[in-house]
Order: sequence, then structure tokens, then C-alpha cells
Amino acid sequence: MLTPVSATGFDENRDSTALAIDNDPSTFWATSWYRGSPYFGNLKQGSGLILDMGRSVRLSSLQVTFGSTAAADVEIKIGNSNTQGPDGTHAQGQATAAAMQTVASKTNVGGAVTFTTTSNATGRYVLIWFTKLPPWTGHTGLYQAQIYNVVVRGSS
Repeated sequence: MLTPVSATGFDENRDSTALAIDNDPSTFWATSWYRGSPYFGNLKQGSGLILDMGRSVRLSSLQVTFGSTAAADVEIKIGNSNTQGPDGTHAQGQATAAAMQTVASKTNVGGAVTFTTTSNATGRYVLIWFTKLPPWTGHTGLYQAQIYNVVVRGSS
């Protein structure tokens, strides 16, 4: 098992990010909420949680425990940049995510999900990239994702 050095909201909410990697299944990090569309209110292409592994790694699998509502579309990306920008348009963060290599993806996820990869891609940063959010339970017309826990497996 590989242990992330830190977690940060990537082009997204940066509060409580450490809760996604604290190995406590009762705590979580949540994206910002979006109104009217599971595609980030039609404001951007995606967002997520980026893990700083502290060194270059190659993934074999990533187990992510999401909120219980199964409706999120997620890509697992790896790369060597975590550049975002306070540009107000999300352009810099979106460009960084687009430049990272996608090593796994699944649609309509919720609960505990294992993403397995056979890619030889390596990088310091692992990005859990939402391209579609699930409905926010109890909030009609709002969309938000949660990550309760992340387990990273691979080699350095």
C-alpha cells in the first residue's frame, strides 16, 4: 500500500481534504455543490481530489469509497503537475487535468469502488477526477460528490 503525503481539492473545494485519506470511514471530503446539472452546473468539464504521493509512483489499483448514491462518472489520472490557478475561470486546472494520463475510469459509481490499472504510467500526483456528479441526497436539483476513503496500491 502507498500512503499519500497530502490530498487537495483540485479545481474544487479545498476544505477537509485530509478526511479522504485519514482511514476513518465515518469522515469525508465533499466537492462543492452545483445547481441544475450533474455536469458542474455546466461551468466546467470536471473537478476532483488530487493526492500528492511525495514521489513518482506507478499505480496498480485505487480503492475509493464514495458516497452511497451511485451516479458519478470518475477517471483516475496520474501526472507530475498539480498546477491550478486563481484565474477565476478554472482554465489552468482544467488544462493540467487534461494533460494528465487517464489510467482507469468507471461510470455510475457509488460506495466502495476499485479502479485497477495495468498502465506503466508514473507520476507524483494521482487525481480522482469527477466528470459527472451524483445528486446530493436530500437537496433537490443539487449535485455533489463525497470521498470517504482512498487506498492506493502500486510501486514507487
